[in-house]
Amino acid sequence: MIVRCTFNSVVERENGLEIIINWDEDLGSDYRPRVALRFDDGDVDEGVWSLSTNSEATFAPDVDAFTASMKGASRLVARVWKQDQTTITAQWEVAGFRDAVRPIEERCDPNFVPPPSPTPTPTPVTIHDYLWRYETGGEWAHYPAVVDGVVYVGSENNYLHAVDAASGELRWRYEAEGPVYSSPVVADGVVYVGSDNVYLYAVDAASGELRWRYLRGVYVGYSLAVADGVVYVGGSYDNQLHAVDAASGELRWRYETGGWVRSYPAVVDGVVYVGSWDDYLYAVDAASGKLRWRYETGDDVLSYPAVVDGVVYFGSEDGYLYAVDTASGELRWRYETGETVTSSPAVVDGVAYIGSWSRDDSAYYLYAVDAASGELRWRYETEGSIRSSPVVADGVVYVALLLYNHLYAVDAASGELRWRFEAGGDVYPSRAVVDGVVYFGSEDGYLYAVDVRGR
Repeated sequence: MIVRCTFNSVVERENGLEIIINWDEDLGSDYRPRVALRFDDGDVDEGVWSLSTNSEATFAPDVDAFTASMKGASRLVARVWKQDQTTITAQWEVAGFRDAVRPIEERCDPNFVPPPSPTPTPTPVTIHDYLWRYETGGEWAHYPAVVDGVVYVGSENNYLHAVDAASGELRWRYEAEGPVYSSPVVADGVVYVGSDNVYLYAVDAASGELRWRYLRGVYVGYSLAVADGVVYVGGSYDNQLHAVDAASGELRWRYETGGWVRSYPAVVDGVVYVGSWDDYLYAVDAASGKLRWRYETGDDVLSYPAVVDGVVYFGSEDGYLYAVDTASGELRWRYETGETVTSSPAVVDGVAYIGSWSRDDSAYYLYAVDAASGELRWRYETEGSIRSSPVVADGVVYVALLLYNHLYAVDAASGELRWRFEAGGDVYPSRAVVDGVVYFGSEDGYLYAVDVRGR
């Protein structure tokens, strides 16, 4: 009985040969047959180059024995001992095989010239060393902001922490009435931060003393921006974007959308851009709170918008990255990822970097898309979902994977992984890179500072 097979390749390895054969016959599920293989015109005994394999067989014979038997032989013979102790035999004509041991094509073309061996891709380095780490005392350390040598970070145990960026030592901490999940924003010596106890806080950046708090009335978990003496804050449940006086904490105006406002606002040239769970991106006048335009997508907009050179870039859960004209609200282009996009774009040097994730957890990618044309430059597959904004610094894209313990550093030009840092728990998406040091929080309760210079 001759079984139909495919002789894929013979590849020279550092410690021997690797021979790969695909079997077309079903040898049985979870069955690992014994195989004997050699170049010969005669019968093949079980003891000749015998080892267990599976349906996509990999053999590793001795180099000298293999090359010696290949020269002058007319066929390659394999015998397989099946589970029922019967045997099947496969054979291939070897005319045209090159004497040199190199990759060879399936049909043994006598004029085949093997391609040059590719340069091995170095294994990505997983690093564990850090400059310092600060324990918040809570289960989670969230999204840091670094200003004037101080790292401000919230935690699940209700505290806003101010940590020295050089030493990792605590300067002060302020206790809120609930977990501090939002990223702090620092402006004019004041730290603005939200909490899920429905308050927006203004805390003195030097002393940690409360200046005022604004009763938002709903969860203030994420969305916060400060511009021209006004704090713009969204949240959940009331579907509204609030504009609060940064000095007094008094409400200036509020605009109601058709869904939760969980996207961070972006404030550029007197306009507030913010997404909502009603499938729209809104452009609202920063002074009056009146709508200028809104753009409809196919699903919720949790992605934080990035505004660069008259274009607002943002993602939607419909799987698209959008580029919309800031003046008219008209679409310039959209790029389809095929996955859910709650990540927020980082637009640097004409490239928009954004992450995605599939609802069935089958695919996770970091994308680099041309900011002018919407054409893909590269994509890098990760092991976990990317739900917030990548950070780009010195030609490197830093991205954290939700529900995964790694911070990734990916080359911005090529999309190749340079290194990854393994923390003690899930790494939270937002992070900051200042003077060659990346600061980020983790579910293990620590705020990390990792030196990335020279890596």
